[in-house]
Amino acid sequence: MGPNFSLTQDGGGFSSLQLAVNTIHASQHARVLGVVFSADLSLEKHVTNVSATGFYRLRQLQHIQRTFSTESAMTLVQGPL
Repeated sequence: MGPNFSLTQDGGGFSSLQLAVNTIHASQHARVLGVVFSADLSLEKHVTNVSATGFYRLRQLQHIQRTFSTESAMTLVQGPL
């Protein structure tokens, strides 16, 4: 007996893969080791996500900025770079 699988195709390509009782659906974006790739292999979604995360973290620092000295705040912001 051979493998039990089937592919479902839409107009632009494959939309799902059926392996026995499991179905794997196609996606426009995939995250691999923290990097988001689009179906067209562009990094636009990844750059958008990284920018949004950075701005979110900066906004969160505004809530606690008075508890740090200027030097400590600069070290905190520049540390992960």
